[in-house]
Amino acid sequence: MLCFHTFIISTFPLAVPLEWNALFMYIAAFLFLGYPNEAGYGLGDMDPVLLVVTLAGLLFLPVLGNLRPDLVSFLPSMRQYAGNWATGMWALAPGAEEKLNEHIVKAALMQKDQLAETYGEREAEVIMQQILAWRAMHSQGRGLNSVMINQLRDDIDTYTLREGEFACNAIVGFNFGDGHLHDRRMIEAVQKRCRFAPGELIVVWAESEALGSGRQNYLVIDAAVGVVERGSWAVQDAVVEQPWLPNGPISTAVTYRKPGYERVSHIAPVTVMVPA
Repeated sequence: MLCFHTFIISTFPLAVPLEWNALFMYIAAFLFLGYPNEAGYGLGDMDPVLLVVTLAGLLFLPVLGNLRPDLVSFLPSMRQYAGNWATGMWALAPGAEEKLNEHIVKAALMQKDQLAETYGEREAEVIMQQILAWRAMHSQGRGLNSVMINQLRDDIDTYTLREGEFACNAIVGFNFGDGHLHDRRMIEAVQKRCRFAPGELIVVWAESEALGSGRQNYLVIDAAVGVVERGSWAVQDAVVEQPWLPNGPISTAVTYRKPGYERVSHIAPVTVMVPA
């Protein structure tokens, strides 16, 4: 275990909390060095009641989390490398992103503003779009893109698109990949502070695939209105498609749409040059 985690740390892997590996190295040494099985420290020497409770816990959470991923974080579910997980994408109307800095007390500015101070506005935007490109290389990213295209249609080039996890990291001050941190409840909390107008913040949020279902369920949230659509997409459809969706959005099955809802379109003002 010590060699295994030392190797992981030595590779400096992207988006991996290496303190996790350091902690495992400490735990392995603390629990096992000087306490060999033959000296009465084997698994069979454990109190039977405690052993049953421990094994039940180790089995119950992963089983429940894979059957009902909406109820359990992906950590106890052991879904970190399951192929897809809960995630989301935000679409902000022109100028609306600044409300996140103006109305939410947090440790730092939103990532684009932090980057712009060093690299400039255009370069910062390119970096933020690279995150969305990375997400599109995974099946859930292609699903999110498809639903967002269906929602925004021609406005998609006007709105500012952001990776939900990155937005969450800046707002809550905790860098973690579980999409349950930025689900409907967080959007409601953001809305209480920012008071987005209808159509200013549109969120597509997807739950990870339940074991054996073959589909990912999604929500479309208008921050000012609430959940306006529910549906799902076939994971296999997302897997076989290219990240840039050359054939258009993948097929989705809509199971609910808020009666009477029509997205309010927000487009950037057009400057008209009037001859003197």
